[in-house]
Amino acid sequence: MPRERVRRKTTKQEDLLKAAERLFLQKGIRQVTVEEIVREAQVSKATFYKYFADKESLLQHCLETIVNYVIALLRGILEKGKRDKLTKEDFLRIFDVNEYERFFQSDFARELMQDYPDLVRRMDDRWQGVIVPLFHDLIRMAKVDGIVRVDVDPDVLLIYTLLVRKSFADAPMLPESMSMKDLAQKFYDLYLYGVIERGTEA
Repeated sequence: MPRERVRRKTTKQEDLLKAAERLFLQKGIRQVTVEEIVREAQVSKATFYKYFADKESLLQHCLETIVNYVIALLRGILEKGKRDKLTKEDFLRIFDVNEYERFFQSDFARELMQDYPDLVRRMDDRWQGVIVPLFHDLIRMAKVDGIVRVDVDPDVLLIYTLLVRKSFADAPMLPESMSMKDLAQKFYDLYLYGVIERGTEA
């Protein structure tokens, strides 16, 4: 009996997380209310507050799901590269905005950086110990396999990446006419210029 209760609680919590993630990504964070989330998850408001203090604490759990997606993507590319040889196509998947299409459905990313900068920084700090080593291994592998220029120091490139990423997250000066997807694409294009060998085929 107690096991069934635990299972039921976990299911309701998962239902809330899935509903919130779906709504946040479809409509943006600002437009989604706790009432709408509980209605979508088909649970009571009391159940919501049993698991989450407020909308921001729920958003934090949703961000963990998003970060886990990125980690799984990096690990998958790394494992494939270890099994075979890392291709330019696989390496560039990390920077392909289409891989993250569902995160650009609405103003979710813009609102996240504008309204919850402290949460973004906390999440960055929390996951840096996982994502940074994976990315570092991918840079080294890309260099060995002739994708990244031979004169590029992987450690310096990693530091550069972290500094640019930090400044990008801290001060997103995004023109109103530009979507986050467009900004991400332009950012990746600028970032990659001079790093990838020209004329290298996948």
